[in-house]
Amino acid sequence: MQSRRYHPVFTAIAVALLVLACFQASRRSRGGEVLGTYQTYDFAVFNTICRLKVWTDDKAKSDAVARDVLRQLQSLHRTINVFEPGSELSQLNSNAAEAPFACSEVLWDILQASRTVWRQTDGWFDISFAPLLALWGKGRKTLPEQSELDAVLPLVGLDKVVFDDEARTVSFPCSGMSLNLGGLAKGYALDLTRRLLEQAGFDCFLLDFGGNLYLSRRSPPGMEGFPIGIKHPGNLDQTLCRLELSDCCVSTSANYSRGTTIGEKRIGHIYNARTGQPVSTSGSVTVITPGGVASDAFSTAVFAGGLELAKRLCDMVPGTGFILADEQGNLSTCGQVPPLTGRR
Repeated sequence: MQSRRYHPVFTAIAVALLVLACFQASRRSRGGEVLGTYQTYDFAVFNTICRLKVWTDDKAKSDAVARDVLRQLQSLHRTINVFEPGSELSQLNSNAAEAPFACSEVLWDILQASRTVWRQTDGWFDISFAPLLALWGKGRKTLPEQSELDAVLPLVGLDKVVFDDEARTVSFPCSGMSLNLGGLAKGYALDLTRRLLEQAGFDCFLLDFGGNLYLSRRSPPGMEGFPIGIKHPGNLDQTLCRLELSDCCVSTSANYSRGTTIGEKRIGHIYNARTGQPVSTSGSVTVITPGGVASDAFSTAVFAGGLELAKRLCDMVPGTGFILADEQGNLSTCGQVPPLTGRR
């Protein structure tokens, strides 16, 4: 399988975690020899770049698994892509207010994962925020009036969505509600890809899905872990700190990489489902946790909910830790965070 490259896009996306840059600088020993043989695969899925780095001499085997990974990721994307009218999630959004919508096994599974993290985060992570995204979306010239927010807020809140666990159906109590799974799609894809690689017998690999990472339990030859760098929120050309990790997922949320401008006001891409307002927090939140879905959702939730929410999640989910950085580079940590080096 030929590995395709999308370096300009990847560089633009990976603004928070410097895993590849750090790794490239660390994959040689003091004598200069390459530490281990690996295969690299880049896929354009979920409007980002998904990269697999697999340490193996068996290229034919890794090629075959990479093809299966791409096929399953593309299938997942076709299922949950809200920008494609024919996707299953778009069909749910169009019809669930009229009648219960019967979900496929895949869609139901990711919806259940969404419900779990919604409960774990006390509602700070909520896939029903799509009406807010439409209200604050690109193309607006002025900020929404309070009356507009008041009209949209009744359409937001996962507790309002009716899930029939026995029939595996979803219903909306009123028209205008919709779900968006973009906030945990990459994390779900990490978990899926990890299972495929482990089932194929691979035990040393790195997954980087648009900055959402999974680092295998076994590290590359000659290394004690995968080196990760966290960027300085106030100076993206600077690495704020470094750490070495393995057997975990890592994700960072920040407002500096995405968003839009309305008038002269910069609007972030993370919304408070309770107030209808974009989260004004600056800085970044990095989470280290065992699962991909949790890593994707928890970083977003804590960016909105703050350090106290991070502490509750650390108590709730074993193996979880957070690194919160403000624009001045000040750090707060909680939970299971390994030693940070190179702090500035």
